[in-house]
Amino acid sequence: MPRLNLLPYRAAARIERGLREVRALAAGMAVLLCLFVGAKLYADHQIDLHQAQLSEVMRVLAETSKRVEQVEASKAKAAGLARKLAAIEVLKQQKQGPAHLLSDLADILTAQPKVWLTGFEDQEGSLTLKGGAMEQSNISSFVMALEKQSSFFQEVSLSLINAANEGSFNYFQWTVLCRPHYGAS
Repeated sequence: MPRLNLLPYRAAARIERGLREVRALAAGMAVLLCLFVGAKLYADHQIDLHQAQLSEVMRVLAETSKRVEQVEASKAKAAGLARKLAAIEVLKQQKQGPAHLLSDLADILTAQPKVWLTGFEDQEGSLTLKGGAMEQSNISSFVMALEKQSSFFQEVSLSLINAANEGSFNYFQWTVLCRPHYGAS
């Protein structure tokens, strides 16, 4: 039987197996490289999407900030207008209030025939009324009328009563202190 040398075939088979392993390894590396490149492209795409969303949110935030500033400016204007309206209302009360107060005082004095007014002084929220009366009961009726009939006179108090005479005429001098409320109606 002839003898054949199979060693070169075994070496060739070994080389062929080695080449297949290298090819498989290269193919695996190529697949891994494709996976890495795909993952990188996907991550870049996701980053771009998030950047676009972030820029949209920043744009909306900037618009909202402008609107908030406008609302704050409007609130400040409204508060300023409210202060001006309150000042106008106070000025109206100060303009019309004394006339109404004096009208009520005149009505009360007219209803009290034995009481008269000799002095009227308004200083910084304190009103001093001075006058005369025939009897002490007339003075108390006048003070009660100031308290009950008019909302313009508050904290009414009788501070002084003196007997006085002028010639043969005897009467009582009185002083009433109160706080005027010009905003009353």
